[in-house]
Amino acid sequence: MKIEILYHSSIRIESDGLIIYFDPYKIKEKRKDADIIFVTHSHLDHYSKKDIKKLINTNTIIVEPEVMRNNDFKNVLYVNPNSKVDVLGISVDVVPSYNANKNFHKKADNFVGYILYLNNETYYVMGDCDENADNLLVKSDNVLIPIGGKYTFDPKEAAAYINKIKPKRVYPHHLSFTDASSAIEIFKSLVDKNIEVVI
Repeated sequence: MKIEILYHSSIRIESDGLIIYFDPYKIKEKRKDADIIFVTHSHLDHYSKKDIKKLINTNTIIVEPEVMRNNDFKNVLYVNPNSKVDVLGISVDVVPSYNANKNFHKKADNFVGYILYLNNETYYVMGDCDENADNLLVKSDNVLIPIGGKYTFDPKEAAAYINKIKPKRVYPHHLSFTDASSAIEIFKSLVDKNIEVVI
């Protein structure tokens, strides 16, 4: 099991021989190695067609919100919030992702986050959001959380949320719009010491 934060909210997971990406963005080289690509929403720093093209091969499955339905790619599985799907044998819960107190990502937009069941643990990739009524209900062993502020949680808000849902581990990301080292230090200092912060 290997998790990499590549850039911004671009995430790569290797698990049981599968290569899984979330919101690929500013991919440096053509890899063509993706088995699954999950897209959380349509904003250009999360749905980058040129970066997806660097990763897909003829067998790649792309998972994205129904609201994004288009003809950009083949092998696309469209999903809605509050649903469950199976992708190449991986069980996935699809969770609403939105801002409760900002206008950048509205609940009505039907953007999503994903909870994957891998190796007897759960992995929650939140998408762009802050604390809201839906994500407070999530229980997950691992949380990949945006902490950059403005469009998402800021470090203090993210730590407060994590301390409420109490995962085993948390992976901060979405740091391109802020001072990354400062944001991470603030976040780490405020997260419950029983929760591992993975950088």
